[in-house]
Amino acid sequence: MKVHSSEHSSSKDPLSCNGNDAMEPYSESHHGRKRRRKTPGRSRLNHSTFTWVLGLSGLGCVVALLAFGVVFAMSAMHVRSELKDAVALSGTLYGHVISGESEELHESLRALADHIDNAHRETSGIVWNVAAHTPYFRDDITSVQLTVQALSIVSTTSFTPLEQACEHFSLDDISFSEGKVSLPGLQEASPYLVQAHDGLVQANSTVATLPSVRIAELQSALSQFTSLLSTVEQGLAMLSQISQLAPPMLDLDGQSTRNYLVLSQTNAELRARGGMPGSWGVIQVEQGALKIQPFVSVSELPWLDEPVVPITLNEEFLFTNKMGRMGQDVNFTPDFPRAGTIAKAMWEQRFQQQIDGVMAIDPVALQSIIGIVGEVALSDGTKLTDANTQQTLLHDAYVNKAVSEQDEFFSEAAVRSFEKIMQYSGSVFDLTQAFSEAISGGHILLWSAHDSEEQLLQGTTIAGSLETDAERPQIGVFFSDQTQSKMDWYLKRDVSIVHVTQAEDGSQEYKVRIRLKNLMKSEDIASTPPYVLGDLQNGLQPGQIDTAIFVCAPVFGSVMRTLMSDGSEIDSTSALNGLHVGLKKVILNPGDSFEMIAYIQSSSTVAAEAELVQTPLTLTAEE
Repeated sequence: MKVHSSEHSSSKDPLSCNGNDAMEPYSESHHGRKRRRKTPGRSRLNHSTFTWVLGLSGLGCVVALLAFGVVFAMSAMHVRSELKDAVALSGTLYGHVISGESEELHESLRALADHIDNAHRETSGIVWNVAAHTPYFRDDITSVQLTVQALSIVSTTSFTPLEQACEHFSLDDISFSEGKVSLPGLQEASPYLVQAHDGLVQANSTVATLPSVRIAELQSALSQFTSLLSTVEQGLAMLSQISQLAPPMLDLDGQSTRNYLVLSQTNAELRARGGMPGSWGVIQVEQGALKIQPFVSVSELPWLDEPVVPITLNEEFLFTNKMGRMGQDVNFTPDFPRAGTIAKAMWEQRFQQQIDGVMAIDPVALQSIIGIVGEVALSDGTKLTDANTQQTLLHDAYVNKAVSEQDEFFSEAAVRSFEKIMQYSGSVFDLTQAFSEAISGGHILLWSAHDSEEQLLQGTTIAGSLETDAERPQIGVFFSDQTQSKMDWYLKRDVSIVHVTQAEDGSQEYKVRIRLKNLMKSEDIASTPPYVLGDLQNGLQPGQIDTAIFVCAPVFGSVMRTLMSDGSEIDSTSALNGLHVGLKKVILNPGDSFEMIAYIQSSSTVAAEAELVQTPLTLTAEE
């Protein structure tokens, strides 16, 4: 037997071609037989085969990926189509609800649910779940899936209550005639409206936190749907709140007669949430029947030596204690619930009449409502119409009437306007729309002295409160007249957020631009009544406008810095209801302008964009 050397007795990989072994054509096996090794040519052939297999596999992967992409694209287009059809149907829901069209609502909801279910089934399938793991589109796919999932939740939690509410309540059944309000079925529909609204709130809160989708077609459909969803949610929020507030506030349940103090504001003398409350009156409500009592001039309320309610140090610093001593100044504060509390106390002290709530209204709202109920005729021949009410009450009456006649004129205008409203027997929908537009512009405000009702009002536009919920950031820019005049007819105001930047800590910095212009012409000063020009205290000259600007930052935010067109600095900063407030006082000569840039930082823990709220806008001399 032939003995192998140690080199050849070691075990080797038969496919090995390393070292010298690769050059020997023959070798011997452990059994002594010679075996032919692979030739170099054959090795190259196997290597080529391996490369070819790899290439074929790579090509297969590419084809598979392309096929998957096509399948996903088709699925995405299907989802887009379902969402677009859902958008079209969603636009009809609110109309069906307020019209009480139960059969039409049922059909729309059923079809809408089908579209949402189809989209949810598609986005929950394996194709979307696999696509959700792709690096580039991962966040996009997840956003779409979560949005459709939120819509699916709405379908299961809100649609049935909506149908049930519609079975009880219809706007067509509501009547308002001769000062009596009838809301049949609204109280029974209330729990269903609340349930439906809660489902929409949950969905909107989920969608609001999701990033935009880079797939243009899907983003377009999602944007339309979420925007419409938000609109429907807002509409249902109003119906839900009304269904809970109307029965007790209108004494529809016959529990107790209500007295509401009405402040008729004149924006010719600005206050933070409107204008100086020149006329005060009470509307009494008993089992839905409204009875208006005579309005009186604010001068009927005496100037008190001490505030009627305790005033905080910050309030006194920002507004002086006159807000608690003088009826003209109760709404110096931009927090209307606070102004309502003070006005209630003043009225009750002066007239010994219990007040259940306070409402404020201005000439902008009256003009809009008069456009629905018809013109209002006054005893001196004046007719308030949908074209002249603002100019008459904000300017002409001060120019054309003697000061001794003005209190009676404005009191009569307030009484006659409310009487006209209560005599209305036309379309409730049209009247509701007019009130809704006035409320959205901040021209009608409401505060309830009953805690459970005020809690429902909080966070709504009609409440006129400073937002103290960190999750709903708000920037406030408010103005108050310091001239003690009716010169704000000549004050042009413009407030806007012009730029937003994101800081590294997650906070946002808002660049807010505030512009003021005195529209009074120097040549018109001599012909302008002294009552319009004002008392000219503290060295003011005729034609000048003295204005206080209050800039309120969001919760946990701050007014970081300011730039003034005249090179001046901000006067002071303070706090109000826990909000950081900057104060700037400006005196404008006739024809002069002023610009202020305020850089306002939001909380680093809140992602939502801030809402801009300002003193309600009105007609001015320029218009």
